[in-house]
Amino acid sequence: MRVWKFVVGLGVLLIPFSLAQVQITVWHSVNDPALRQLIQGFNRAQNEVRVEEVYAGNHNELVTRLQAAVAARRQPEVVFLEVTRFGLFAERGVLERLEPYLRSDPALQADLLPAARSASTYRNRTYVLPLVVVVPVMYYNKALFKQAGLDPQRPPRTWGELEAAARRLSREGQWGVNIPGQWVRWAFVKQNSGEWIDEGGRVLINAAPSVAAYEYLLGLVRQGSASREAALKEDVGRQLFYAGRVGITFDSSGNYGFYTQNVGFELGVAALPCQVKCAAPIGGTAMGMTSAAPPEKKRAAWAFMRYLLHPENHAKLVTQSNFMPLRQSTLERPEVQAHFRTNPQWQLFNQQLKVAFPRPRPPAMPAIRLMEETVWQSMVVGQKTPQQALDDFAAEIRRMLAQP
Repeated sequence: MRVWKFVVGLGVLLIPFSLAQVQITVWHSVNDPALRQLIQGFNRAQNEVRVEEVYAGNHNELVTRLQAAVAARRQPEVVFLEVTRFGLFAERGVLERLEPYLRSDPALQADLLPAARSASTYRNRTYVLPLVVVVPVMYYNKALFKQAGLDPQRPPRTWGELEAAARRLSREGQWGVNIPGQWVRWAFVKQNSGEWIDEGGRVLINAAPSVAAYEYLLGLVRQGSASREAALKEDVGRQLFYAGRVGITFDSSGNYGFYTQNVGFELGVAALPCQVKCAAPIGGTAMGMTSAAPPEKKRAAWAFMRYLLHPENHAKLVTQSNFMPLRQSTLERPEVQAHFRTNPQWQLFNQQLKVAFPRPRPPAMPAIRLMEETVWQSMVVGQKTPQQALDDFAAEIRRMLAQP
């Protein structure tokens, strides 16, 4: 055994490795150039560990692929999972507990911001480290606002204002609003004092406040303010917005740069409209190591994960990809502060983060989230009323939660 040292950001990390280079693989669904550059930077910075990155598809595809890999005992050493989906793998022992590693680096754990900590635990245990934190926001077309006689400097702040603005923005071949995707529908439920599953595990998706949120969104489709096709397929709504045929849409703060590159009009960005209260779900990706990896690969995985979270390195994700800071030391870096000053949308992102909430992540959550899309579609096409659809959904959630 020989002790190797290599640069991790600005620091030097001492980790025992054998003379042979340690090879590890990371699976992810974060198709982001800045992250890819960081992985390549880690490989260039030292010769002891080589990381192979594999884009494993979207969040749902990654879960399916990892389940198959675990069954075949071919899982990667590191996996980046969406923050509501890692509970499945933590519960089944696929992910390594990280407390022993964090005890060797208490400064890292103390430096994590509250939103980052709340998004990365399962049953009060640490199986992952946060990598990316985002919040949903409202994007809007300022030119269409002006044409409709709406003030582009004052986007809708409440559900009532959103409905009124959507009516005024709608005309032949143009819609006022896109129905939000699944994770933002969860925000609307929470804004109306509803919930999918509460902290005690009670299923509340079919309770009156939750049903009323779905009825409100469905009403936007029925009154013609939202495209029925876009309500069924989120990607259709995104393309309609890019084409200037929708006034308001909802998406991740992390996609801000993507929107600015794809629209040919002046883009507005605002907080989600509120109802009983303001609320936005914490989104993003967390990174964990698989428990079946041999010790030398776990040490290599930990070194790699620490590298990505080093303040200097993580600042690149913040400034280049519009992800939220996860560490206080990252937040305080001069380049991050300068980025905030020159990009006013960051004040809005931080405002949303103040009303952000972590979502439950039981093992069944990946399947529950997939099912919600089908449930919503059954309402849009008129197969079921919101109450009927959500009653059936609640019963199915309870069945899934009861499974071992």
